[in-house]
Amino acid sequence: MTNFEEALTKTRQQVDTYLQSLIHAWQGRIPVRLSSAMAYSLMTPGKRFRPFLTLNFVELLGGVSHQALPVAAAIEMVHCYSLIHDDLPAMDNASLRRGQPTVHVKFDEATALLAGNSLLTEGLYLLSDTKTHSNPQTRLELIQGLLEASGGKGMMGGQMLDMESSTKFYSLSEIEHLQNLKTGAMIAFSCAAAGLIMHVQSSLLKNLEKYGYNLGLAYQIRDDLMDVESTALVVGKPVGQNQQAQKPTFVSLLGVEGARKKAEDLVEECLSLLESFGPKSDLLRSATLFVLHRAF
Repeated sequence: MTNFEEALTKTRQQVDTYLQSLIHAWQGRIPVRLSSAMAYSLMTPGKRFRPFLTLNFVELLGGVSHQALPVAAAIEMVHCYSLIHDDLPAMDNASLRRGQPTVHVKFDEATALLAGNSLLTEGLYLLSDTKTHSNPQTRLELIQGLLEASGGKGMMGGQMLDMESSTKFYSLSEIEHLQNLKTGAMIAFSCAAAGLIMHVQSSLLKNLEKYGYNLGLAYQIRDDLMDVESTALVVGKPVGQNQQAQKPTFVSLLGVEGARKKAEDLVEECLSLLESFGPKSDLLRSATLFVLHRAF
């Protein structure tokens, strides 16, 4: 196991333990069926890649990862909310997520809607808690950042453009814009959140966001490649859906090799943004390269 794989496993354990404590605290406060659906989505095995970025950028900036756990957990909760809604029959109509039945298949559509909405609101509530950060201005900035990344100016806006893409011609720049919203915004916030927690200068905060957006595009291109090259058993979700829905992707516009080259160029840009940190950034450099070669 590489240092990166060990660190990713450690992050999963940290985040999972924290999420379990939240799930336990929901008992008696949230109806059983609703909390069960929320917990099912949260605890279905995932990479926890976004929390990994937050926690490890905090450490790179001189902090302790433990202090950012509530923020990392909130990001994962909002990410899981987006997966629940993305899988619904009205959206992608997916039956498999992370190798398990999707929430609406395991429960029902109405429960899935409520579970997704509840994960969003619980994530935002977590950011508002004084235990998350002692500085109220920082808490406000984190809430605003997550709202922008996940709302109509970010992830939801990207999903809307994605839904429209099967009936429209999208150029490469339009696909980049779509994916910057749908995928990049939340990954960019996962990186920028560390800067907000550590009160970095605005120039560094912008570089963290730039790194996140570039990484988000590379991450999406790898998703597009897996959609045509891999199997549902390997990636843990249905494949071939983009072609079936006739959605334009980096692969459909650039071809397999062109898309792969685009991802490599984006990763190189990410690595250059880490250079100023020197050897301290080796773990995040490995995480950046992981995006190019991940199988799930």
